[in-house]
Amino acid sequence: MAQGFTGTAQVKYAPEEDGPFRCDRCAYFNARACKQPDVARDPQVPKRNGKPWVDDGGCCEYWKRAESSSNILLLRIGHGDTKR
Repeated sequence: MAQGFTGTAQVKYAPEEDGPFRCDRCAYFNARACKQPDVARDPQVPKRNGKPWVDDGGCCEYWKRAESSSNILLLRIGHGDTKR
């Protein structure tokens, strides 16, 4: 987070301009809504229809890397190998 800024009191949520990570790259992020339960309970995190409504580029102390195709280890299987 930007120097001197700690985000919200409970979960340290910070908007895009103050965060080092991005909500849209977090496992808890779902179309601008955050699924992390402590973030949902933080009264300082903006809400829409009762759900935490976060910036794509925001972040908090619960940020967790989302799984993506770039993080998947691929195993190459050789076809045509006749040795057993």
